Amino acid sequence: MVVSESRIERLRTEADTIFTRIERVESALSEARSSDGDHWETGELTLDLRRPDGESIAVTLDIDDSAAENAQRRYERAAEMEATLERRREIAGPLAPLPTEPLAVTLLVHVADHETVTSRAAAAELDADHDRIRSLCVDLTDAGLFDRSPAADAADRFSLSADGRSVADHLDTREGTATLLELHDEMARLARRSTAAGRTTRPKPPATSGFRGHTSGSCTRRCGPSASCNRTRGRSSRAVSGNSAPKTRLTRNTPTT
Repeated sequence: MVVSESRIERLRTEADTIFTRIERVESALSEARSSDGDHWETGELTLDLRRPDGESIAVTLDIDDSAAENAQRRYERAAEMEATLERRREIAGPLAPLPTEPLAVTLLVHVADHETVTSRAAAAELDADHDRIRSLCVDLTDAGLFDRSPAADAADRFSLSADGRSVADHLDTREGTATLLELHDEMARLARRSTAAGRTTRPKPPATSGFRGHTSGSCTRRCGPSASCNRTRGRSSRAVSGNSAPKTRLTRNTPTT
């Protein structure tokens, strides 16, 4: 799940709302446990509740937990995410909201180059799975890096928010590239610690070299010293390479004036 200020705030708002409407929540959970429905397949029940400020919010509850337990789990997750975000801020600075998945970085660069995109068009151009790209678009929106605009054809369009533009510009700097590499290294160290603590799986550290690897003379990416590389300079060279990101051709389209 994406770690962002907005997600942390959402969890705490849900928890506050559950406690404020605790009698209604308990009643709905009790009724769900004694009736048939799709909630038995998912183990979850979604309620529209009135927040303390009077606005409506949809809250998805675990039907096996009490109302108080549902709220407490949200407070705990929010605290964990806040600690994670603070640690990332110490390492990454302006890049802290950016998901560390290489494909997320590639997608942000792609949107920066194209100004506005649909998830389906981005998936096609990046040769990536549409469901994964759509999920990342939502994650980047939740992180405050994308703005989402509903379209008449029901295909939402995504563009960089002000914070997203700031992150993209920071990635254009040598400092931004070095910071992202350091953040990936830190995530790999955390994964190794999790494995040592008894977890059975460990994510493969992403290959992050070569943000500015295309230089005159030879290509320092996987093209090899004798291969000719048609990649352009600029933002396109920041796309993270490796198995977890698709091979892409990201070139900046300079508008004709």
